[in-house]
Amino acid sequence: MSFVTTGTQGRFVIRYNGRNVYWPGIKSTIMKIDDLPPRLQREHKTFLAMQMIYCRAHHGSKDDLCPDCAELSAYAFTRLEKCPFQEQKPVCARCPIHCYQKEMQNRVKKMMGYSGPRMMFRHPGMAFLHLMDRFRKLPSIKR
Repeated sequence: MSFVTTGTQGRFVIRYNGRNVYWPGIKSTIMKIDDLPPRLQREHKTFLAMQMIYCRAHHGSKDDLCPDCAELSAYAFTRLEKCPFQEQKPVCARCPIHCYQKEMQNRVKKMMGYSGPRMMFRHPGMAFLHLMDRFRKLPSIKR
């Protein structure tokens, strides 16, 4: 995965596992994932992998995200890019700053609750690294 850009018919497209995944109806800025620190690039990949597992199982999507899942992914990616901790970012569940809106936070919890256990079978490397991130030292908040 290297970047999100506008694809055919104004849809956003991302390279994932060597193929294009389309995000229908997303109205957002182009997200340059390669410009992010390696830690946040991995967060993007992990979130998208979890989102693909959830969308396939609950919305019947094969290669593309449905509009609801695409909206959630775009929201999560925007929050991730604006994270004040950047390279020291903990997993969101342990973060001292909760930057997600309540509705989006609940949607992400539901998605991760379903996808998390399945990640061990579909993407064991990503799952292991995400699990290890839970043990990262929490960054201090500068006030």
